[in-house]
Amino acid sequence: MGRVRGGPRAKRGAEDHEDDEFAHLPQGIRPEELGELEQYEEYDEGEEGGMDDGSDDEQQNAAAMEEATSGENGAYLPGKHGPPRAGEQLVHDNSAYDMMHKLNMEWPCLSFDFMRDPSGVRNSTFPMSAYAVAGTQADIASRNKLMVMRMSSLHKTKHDDDSDADSEDEAGADDEAVLSSRFSPLKAAVNRVRCMPQESSNVAVWLENGQMEIHNVSKLVTSLSGSSAGGGNPKADKLFGSGKQHRTEGYGLDWSRTVPGRLLSADCNGTLVAWSYQNGTWKANGSPYKGHKGSIEDLQWSPNEPEVFASCGVDGTVRLWDARKTNGSALHITASKTDINVIAWNSCANHMVASGADDGGLRVWDLRNFKSSAPVASLDWHKEAITSLEWHPFESSILAVSSADDQLSIWDLSLERDEEEEAAMREAGQAIPDVPPQLVFVHQGQRDFKELHFHPFSTGVIGSTSLDGLCLFKAENID
Repeated sequence: MGRVRGGPRAKRGAEDHEDDEFAHLPQGIRPEELGELEQYEEYDEGEEGGMDDGSDDEQQNAAAMEEATSGENGAYLPGKHGPPRAGEQLVHDNSAYDMMHKLNMEWPCLSFDFMRDPSGVRNSTFPMSAYAVAGTQADIASRNKLMVMRMSSLHKTKHDDDSDADSEDEAGADDEAVLSSRFSPLKAAVNRVRCMPQESSNVAVWLENGQMEIHNVSKLVTSLSGSSAGGGNPKADKLFGSGKQHRTEGYGLDWSRTVPGRLLSADCNGTLVAWSYQNGTWKANGSPYKGHKGSIEDLQWSPNEPEVFASCGVDGTVRLWDARKTNGSALHITASKTDINVIAWNSCANHMVASGADDGGLRVWDLRNFKSSAPVASLDWHKEAITSLEWHPFESSILAVSSADDQLSIWDLSLERDEEEEAAMREAGQAIPDVPPQLVFVHQGQRDFKELHFHPFSTGVIGSTSLDGLCLFKAENID
């Protein structure tokens, strides 16, 4: 999986980046002779453990690369190629990654979020570290946990031809990444987890029992950072529960980035509630918002307007709201004939919102022309439901998308097809790959993606959770 070198280059759109070279074709994971299935490293909660950095497969991958580029095997692209044949499995192309580490969970996690490093460090060089919080989906309700994890010694992925490797990382390149965790018990499975941007130790969770709760996990973070005087596994402090405001479970959950403590929650009955922090607790701001028909699947506050937010739902609509008015949305469009599962508001270009639908449709909307119901980009690469999407925190044109088709794709919307180079390829008798020019990377190897996030402080690092674990990676061509 990753990007392919070669083929026609895509050009940046009209403004000014014509000299930048981006290899735009995604490289799928390659079919290879079937061997023993790779096992993730196991760990005990509250203890330190190892993470799999994928380097043990490097020689196997290198041999597969030679066969893939010279024989009938090659980059595997779902929807373009059939399933692997009997006796084959799919393996990563480590050369496509600056870093890739995988970890297994005791129970699947539908949702996670990155936290601030308590030391205040912003990771820009290897080895990196990361803090995250996740909620489990255990087989019995009482076994569920809110987990805080510290992943450290995240070194670069080793390549056979890594002669120009960063000397600072070479000394520890053989060291295993380390996972440490603390957990706090919950009474139900977790549908969604979100950290408050201004204070990431305040964590909102949507539970399967119909409760939206807020927990403070600062004791767990302190224990993980090694600054706690005591030992053991401290519990999180429950700060709030939504009570009877919601009568069923939900998925919509988002903290305001402009007003500390302000929160939105929405459930599968279509009840949408805004909360604010008042007199030491959270209180509902008036009556629920009315507009959606059926379940509200996702919510996003505007990154710069304190009274504006967006929502989407199974009615196929994307709606814009004035938070001061509960009786109907200010604007809405029908974005799909199927459910809209997720939306993402671009924090670098505040007029851009992306939506992902149950039929795999990915659309990008310009809010300056929202009434027209015409997207500025329609990307129909994925074959199954879009499960998560997020814009790069520092690059306005880059969008990451995960799908139930077991692909996580990365797009650069500033790229466009280079017709002159394609014409030259045709004249030379070369085939032009049937791949969108904006598609710059495809990550695979996880089963049934659920959620992804860009790390807010480690540029280009993405975390993705799926039924078979969590992966932390940095694509070689994404900064």
